[in-house]
Amino acid sequence: MFSSTSSSFLLHKRTPPSNATVDPCKGSNGKLNDFLKDLCDLDLSGDLYDESVYLNAHGGNCDIFTAKSRKHGNVTVAVKRIRVHILHNKDASKMILRELRIWSSLNHRNVLPLLGYVMHGSYPALVSKWMENGSLLVYVEKFPNVSIIFLAKGVADGLRYLHEKDIIHSDLKSDNILMSEHGEPLLADFGISRCMTTTSTANSSTGVKGSARWMAVELLTPVADEAIEVGKHTRQSDVWAYGMVVYARFKELLTGKVPFSHLKNDLLVSVAIAGGQIPSEPARPRHEKRKLWPICQACWRTSPSDRPSMAWICDRLSSRVTSLNASQARLDIDGGIQHG
Repeated sequence: MFSSTSSSFLLHKRTPPSNATVDPCKGSNGKLNDFLKDLCDLDLSGDLYDESVYLNAHGGNCDIFTAKSRKHGNVTVAVKRIRVHILHNKDASKMILRELRIWSSLNHRNVLPLLGYVMHGSYPALVSKWMENGSLLVYVEKFPNVSIIFLAKGVADGLRYLHEKDIIHSDLKSDNILMSEHGEPLLADFGISRCMTTTSTANSSTGVKGSARWMAVELLTPVADEAIEVGKHTRQSDVWAYGMVVYARFKELLTGKVPFSHLKNDLLVSVAIAGGQIPSEPARPRHEKRKLWPICQACWRTSPSDRPSMAWICDRLSSRVTSLNASQARLDIDGGIQHG
């Protein structure tokens, strides 16, 4: 994720010169140039400065540093180095570069903009504005009175936009949702996680590629819907994950726990989901949180074709929002579900 983090991450130091930024559009490495020749307009190799020597954060498939970008008004940016050697893992590299081009074309207030990329030796690093407010999880802990309805609507709008562009997020969770300086949720890390897991062996205790606590049942076991391929991420699996994000947000506000918090490892969580278990309703949620519970339940229907579309969810969240002020947002989710 592209966000601030604790000082404990500063123990990880970059190892020059293998991670030094190079200009792939002007370099002498012919093979590298062939991979990147169609992305020269996104190359920020000569524009970044003051890049941090130490690691500021990390994720499952990446290491994140900070820098400043001359091209973007000297703003602080996140430099997310993907842990894939562009020449040694060509399948993953091609997918990542394709996703990079797609990401750069997106424009929505709830999608994190991609500014460009640089190369750390033979490792691609994606560049985006550094989000001082951190992730959704950090933001809600910092501002506990923020309207969960407002945040849920922003995440839904961003995911609806991706789906309308035929883009599947495939790894939606609170850590992959960042908060803008204006308090808007921004979807990040879509596509990249799928690229990494598609071309590599599973490395979790489940033997399943992904974030188990947010994974749809059809990603773990066959379901009755014959149109859905087991293990394939779809719009419907994104909808399931959206329900988990919403649930996690108001559940964590009450108890500090994530979905299936009583299960201590991903293998047990995967077995539970495959066996038909879904989270239980939080005790004594305040009014606006209680209104979200039926949406969560609809997102977790076993048959993917029975789940609502993100368009339906956005409509329900919009139908009774009476103010753009987050502290006053309200919701009405009455009415039938339109699938799609």
